[in-house]
Amino acid sequence: ECPHLCRRATGISVDQSRSGAVSDGAGIDALGKPMVGATAAYAIMLRKAASDIVLIDANEKRAIAEAQDITHAVPFAAATDVYAGDYEDLRDAKIVVIAAGASQKPGETRLMLMEKNASIMRDIISKTASVNPNVLFLVATNPVDIITNICVNIAKEFGQACDRGIAFS
Repeated sequence: ECPHLCRRATGISVDQSRSGAVSDGAGIDALGKPMVGATAAYAIMLRKAASDIVLIDANEKRAIAEAQDITHAVPFAAATDVYAGDYEDLRDAKIVVIAAGASQKPGETRLMLMEKNASIMRDIISKTASVNPNVLFLVATNPVDIITNICVNIAKEFGQACDRGIAFS
């Protein structure tokens, strides 16, 4: 579902419900919908905001393919290491961008969507916190306002010293 961060602490990742990125020694990881996560990874690479970008996806083949696609642009933009990875690669990330979640189905209320996405956020945050307790989460998951607040509370449950969450849509 979406990608994740990389080896050194500078990277991005994607995982069917996640994605991220990092910059020179400061990691940024992205977790999210394939298009949102991959687009975030591509933009981070173009802006030279990360030395490493790691994509993580429940569909490993998709993460590999997305990383390879982005790698094709590297010679024209920045010396960035782009690859498929897993949560362990988030160990040194400074920021994790979460662009993950279920899509709203016809007849489904935003409250119902929020419940599904809160469960996805718990999974992502618990796996990230197990390897990196000091990361900052940027949230791009609908409903973004409520999900950001939920993410802050979940992160606190897992020992993250976060008193803020940053949301964007």
